[in-house]
Amino acid sequence: QEQQQDDNNQMDGFLCTQGRGGHLTHFFSGNLHAIDFRCPVGTPLLAVGDGVVLQVLQENNAVTGIGTCNLFLWNSIMLQLRDDLFVEYVHIERACVGVGDRVTKGQVIGTSGSVGFSPEPHLHFAAYRSCLADAPTTGILFETSKKSTFSPRAGYRYNENGIVS
Repeated sequence: QEQQQDDNNQMDGFLCTQGRGGHLTHFFSGNLHAIDFRCPVGTPLLAVGDGVVLQVLQENNAVTGIGTCNLFLWNSIMLQLRDDLFVEYVHIERACVGVGDRVTKGQVIGTSGSVGFSPEPHLHFAAYRSCLADAPTTGILFETSKKSTFSPRAGYRYNENGIVS
C-alpha cells in the first residue's frame, strides 16, 4: 500500500524499473535500449517531441500479466519525431490521438496502463531509427525542464527535472 501511494506522487518521480539491457525483457536488440517506468494506470503520457502519429494499437484492454500468451498483445502509440527517429509507448490504457495526427512536445497523447506482457502497471518506452517491426532500439537521452539531458537507469526515480533518487 505504501509503495502504491508513493508511485502516485509524481513529484517523487517515476521509478525506472528496467533500463538499457534489463534482465527481464530488455536483453535483445528489439528491446535493448527500452526504458520501463512504473506508473499508475491512467497516468497521462506526453509526447517527447514534435511529430506525427504513425500507429495506434488499442485492441487489447483486459490482457495483462507475465504469461507467455500475453506476448505481443499490448496497446501502443508510435510517433515519428524526425526522418530517422521513431518512439513507441507500450502497455498503454488508451490513446487520445489517431494515426496522422500532428503532436507537439508535452502534449498528452494517451494514458498509461498494464496491457499485454506486463508484470505491473508501467510505461515501456523505446526509440528506433526505423519503423520496421524488426528494427533494433536505439539509445536516447531525455531532456529535463532545465534543458539538461539524462539516460534513465533502473532503480532510480525521475521527474521533469531528471533524477530524484
